[in-house]
Amino acid sequence: MTELFERAEADASGARIDESPFLLFHGDRRANGNLDIEVCIPVDPCAQMPGVRRIDGLAAAGCVVYQGAYSQTDTLFDSMRGWIKQTGATAAGPSREVYHRFGADQIGYGLPGHRLACDPADYVTELQIPLVRNSRCRGNGG
Repeated sequence: MTELFERAEADASGARIDESPFLLFHGDRRANGNLDIEVCIPVDPCAQMPGVRRIDGLAAAGCVVYQGAYSQTDTLFDSMRGWIKQTGATAAGPSREVYHRFGADQIGYGLPGHRLACDPADYVTELQIPLVRNSRCRGNGG
């Protein structure tokens, strides 16, 4: 994933805006060891670049923000899925992993200092699972 982000950041450098990059995970993150992901780099909405598309915000999502190494991610996503199930909601679309502070090589591009962290203990990541709230009272008007 690092290589994908590095290439995408370099490609977007002329149109990059100061927002957090993120991944979209299509399907199960751990299915058969294969990941179906999209690397998303925020660019100026008027940018004329191949492969640029708008990713809409979420109407509702389960979210967790954590600081530290990425090794926490799978456990936190599992906890979020359990919470979503308990609330009666349903996951609705690709999960997102948003990087608010992260490490980057910055070869061929530059990022604002407040986005960067040299030590994984200083990374700040937000996990999002889009959801649809289901009625717990089906059939009785609720």
